[in-house]
Amino acid sequence: MKKILALILAALLIFCMVACSKKEEEETGDDDNKSQAESTVKTDAGTFEYGTNEEGDYEITAFSPAALDPVELTLPKETDDGRDIVGISSDAFKTRLTVKSVAIPETYLYIGDYAFYGCDNLEKVTMADSVTEIGQGAFQNCPKLATLTLSKGIVTVSEDAFRGCAAITEVDLSGAAQVIEQGAFFGCAELTKITISDKINYVSAYAFSNADKITYTVADGAKYLGNAENPYLVLVCAEDLDVETCKVNDKTKLIADRAFAYCSYLDRIELGDAVTVINGTCFENDPAFDKSFGANEIPQVDITFNEYENGRYLGTDSNPYMVLVYIIATNDDDFKLHKDTKIITDTAFEGSKIEDISFEGTEEQWKAIIKSENWNHDKIINVLWAQPAAN
Repeated sequence: MKKILALILAALLIFCMVACSKKEEEETGDDDNKSQAESTVKTDAGTFEYGTNEEGDYEITAFSPAALDPVELTLPKETDDGRDIVGISSDAFKTRLTVKSVAIPETYLYIGDYAFYGCDNLEKVTMADSVTEIGQGAFQNCPKLATLTLSKGIVTVSEDAFRGCAAITEVDLSGAAQVIEQGAFFGCAELTKITISDKINYVSAYAFSNADKITYTVADGAKYLGNAENPYLVLVCAEDLDVETCKVNDKTKLIADRAFAYCSYLDRIELGDAVTVINGTCFENDPAFDKSFGANEIPQVDITFNEYENGRYLGTDSNPYMVLVYIIATNDDDFKLHKDTKIITDTAFEGSKIEDISFEGTEEQWKAIIKSENWNHDKIINVLWAQPAAN
């Protein structure tokens, strides 16, 4: 009798376990189905899919049109249950031929890499000022894109962001834009006007390549971009490759990467007092470009520097030692920096064995020198200032 009772109890236990397991599976399945249902936002134009980014915030990941006709999209601000959507993931609208225009609302902070790549029928983009970053190739190869209202909050226009957008005629980056990367507007054949922010601190050598209709301000051997208040803000490139001298405008803040590359006749440059950003590479040819033509066939730029001790400088008439461009090759482990130096480029100590810098100024003056990122190339360099700190 006890055996029979034990068997019955065991059977009941197994039954309960199986039933509970099945219920859990059903509940889990319901949650999965619920989650799947909640990962889309349906509109008359079509269905937007969303997911989470690395920070756990919600972003649009894909779009399925309701019909084959071109549509004007306003991206959803929220998920179905009211959570903010903050961005567009990589490839989200890639090669969607049905997208005619897109309005990006104020909850969005970024546009991912290649988000609208190859949208052949995209004609108009409007983005709220909340957007701070446009990813690599985000709008690349959108040949009909002609109307572009950019966010005033954009900090970075990434590599190839608008490459091949041949219909764009005007770009306004007068808000917060600090960085314009390589190929950002490459091949924008109808682009005539670009407005640059005062906050700019980097412009790639090839940001505007093959955009031959851009209107530059040309003066004293160089081409400039800027804004209404300062048309000389950025020295983009030399006026032509045969230029022999250049006097940088007194209102110029930045000299673009490789601005004077391949100017083999260039002998003398005088800087303006307002320059705060200059890369050593602005006087160098591009090794990658050279290889395709044969490095020995392209003369290097050979300008006259102002020399002090074993350093080569550029500057103004009043301060010829304003910028330390690079040091002369030496096996010495110390270096004497001129007291009037205001800027140290990112190439200044590249490949050197310098361990100590003697500076003929105060500690406060040393700290005030503008130093490019990684100016010391991750080496520990000790600085000894000659004069005591001011009381």
